[in-house]
Amino acid sequence: MSVLQEISPSVRNIKSMQYAALALRAGQIREELRQGVKKPYRQLVDLAWGDPHRAGVKPLTFVRQVVAACLYPQLLDSDRLPADVRQRAQSLLSECSYTDLPGIPQVAGQISEFITRRDGGVPSYTENILISPGSQWALQNILSVLVHGGGDRAGRSGVLTPVPCHLTTIMSLVSLGGVPVPYYLNEEQGWELQVEELNRALEAGKRVCDPVAIYIINPGNPSGQVQSRKCIQDVIRFASEKRLFLLADEVYQDCVYRRTKNLCPIRGF
Repeated sequence: MSVLQEISPSVRNIKSMQYAALALRAGQIREELRQGVKKPYRQLVDLAWGDPHRAGVKPLTFVRQVVAACLYPQLLDSDRLPADVRQRAQSLLSECSYTDLPGIPQVAGQISEFITRRDGGVPSYTENILISPGSQWALQNILSVLVHGGGDRAGRSGVLTPVPCHLTTIMSLVSLGGVPVPYYLNEEQGWELQVEELNRALEAGKRVCDPVAIYIINPGNPSGQVQSRKCIQDVIRFASEKRLFLLADEVYQDCVYRRTKNLCPIRGF
């Protein structure tokens, strides 16, 4: 029996990332440049990775220093690190051990306080927070609860997903046997999310699956749009009326380049 036959059909159904060939070619060109192969250019700019540090952006000093102190506590006994860094590291180390499933309670409390401030005083409760190592890990776990991968239309769960959208989201959904139900952002209106398009996508999705949720990412990836307050209100109303779970990915909330556009977190409504 082929090894591939032992792999889950849902995983086998994942198509290769569309930019994989481009990334492979970029690696080949970079190696050729390193070996001195003559090109009409001397440098390659690789846009295939969402890694600002790889592109030369300096990391936040405070975060790196706190991590260094946690990994090498002897630094806490010296003056090589600022006092606030040592205080934060000592506080974290005093709480570290085998943690509760949701994460370190102290950190969850700090996250709760931040969310309350961000949302203009709307209370955020520590017991409702589950810390994850990245938004994709959190999304994968949520989808594993919501999605059913049965064989027929009624047995397969669908999730409304934006176009354009980061491909790892689609891969996570397909790997669980779910069905991506695409809805298209309006490019002419600054990649605006429109309820009319959500209704169209939902009706189209019902023909091939059982839609159970809608996924939005705000600010968007890769389009970078920031949805208006009205758009967010419309999405919340749509999800409520259609009885869909609302999955909001706001991981890029600090990556807003036009300060005239204010991010409207969904939890604040």
